Amino acid sequence: MRKDIVLFEDYRPHAKQIEFHESKARFKALAAGTRSGKTYGSARDFIKQIYEDRAKKKGRLNYWVVAPDYGLTEVAREEIADILGADNPDEMETSPLVLSYNKSKFKLQLHGQILIEFKSAERPEKLVARGLDGAWIDESARCAEVTWSNIRARLADRQGWALFSSTPMGKNWFYEQIYRLGDRLDPLYDPHFASFHFTTADNTAVPWLIEEVALARKQMPARYFKRDFLASFDAFAGQIYDEFNRDIHVVDEYPKQFARIIGGKDWGFRPNPGVSLVIGITGAGDWYVIHEEYHTELLITPVSERDTDPCWIWLDKGLQDRFNTECFYADPSEPEYIAAYKKAGIRIREANNSVLPGIQAVATYLHVNEENKRPRLFIYKGCTNLIREMEAYHWKQLKDGTTLEVPDKTDDHGCDSLRYCALSVLMEIGPVDPMAAHLLRTMKVH
Repeated sequence: MRKDIVLFEDYRPHAKQIEFHESKARFKALAAGTRSGKTYGSARDFIKQIYEDRAKKKGRLNYWVVAPDYGLTEVAREEIADILGADNPDEMETSPLVLSYNKSKFKLQLHGQILIEFKSAERPEKLVARGLDGAWIDESARCAEVTWSNIRARLADRQGWALFSSTPMGKNWFYEQIYRLGDRLDPLYDPHFASFHFTTADNTAVPWLIEEVALARKQMPARYFKRDFLASFDAFAGQIYDEFNRDIHVVDEYPKQFARIIGGKDWGFRPNPGVSLVIGITGAGDWYVIHEEYHTELLITPVSERDTDPCWIWLDKGLQDRFNTECFYADPSEPEYIAAYKKAGIRIREANNSVLPGIQAVATYLHVNEENKRPRLFIYKGCTNLIREMEAYHWKQLKDGTTLEVPDKTDDHGCDSLRYCALSVLMEIGPVDPMAAHLLRTMKVH
């Protein structure tokens, strides 16, 4: 007589994990602190849902485990292999669950026509091909936004489900497109989603964590503690524009008259979007981002003179006419695009695209002046993509946790457009503006 298989015999979930497991939502998001049982619990939920599928679906079943890179995928892989006994050759030979395990090809085949593949999101454009019955995106907030859009398309025809587990990295796509949809108190709530939140101290399975949390609170910078131990979306270690605050910098309306109106231009097609910003500058030197165009797969020029499909030249020519923009400051890396714009009658200049000085210029405009309690940069609420990027824009982090003074090139296209304008105008006005004079003394611009 065959003995029943008990996969989670030694698993003692804490109260927050139990709530997570009991949810039947199609898309489940978990924002959790370090050592809170995030990956441990998600791996078990992933396996549980696979066998629930097997009980009600016929034929072959396909699943993906995705992480920002193969190093982080390994963490999730080890948890799953441990649950199924796949890492032990002696156990695997007699396992009633594991049919084969190819580590080099990142494939785990289970009895019952079940295939689990382990994927890296380093090149999200490769996350295509087969339809999926389910997916687990671990450390979701560290993945590019296009990772989810590609996986979502793979789930469509098989009515697949998805798990998301992550430490928050600010209010990026994971927060806006996933977590908010599962929050019952959020205006964007969608009953297909469910969101859960663990802090490190919620993991009662490790009793000494409470003391560790108290010690970390004393020893760590507040923003790192809030992100890593409290899983706060409002604290983002490594955030470039930590001065940015929606309550201060996002406005419901903007002035009717400006001394200057300029544009910022970052080229893109696929998977990266192209971006155009329209910025009004008042006589007092305040900047208002009043309009954005943010599109993927939009050609720069029309295919032919008779082509009526939208393209960037027509779109930006329309912005120039509508707002009477003085000029667009564009990424100089595509001189042929700039030449095409000039030929089309669009006023455009090569921007100064020095990265760190440009970031410093934008940060200085964001800074709240101690005397009048106001910044000099505001963003109209309709520029939703730029607002999202400003909160998520972060320094690149190595696998060992080291933070480099190099921006991560994920979802930075609106931010790039803004810094092209900020630094280029700053270099033009020079010492006429007191702030500009100070910045020019302190920054090195190549």
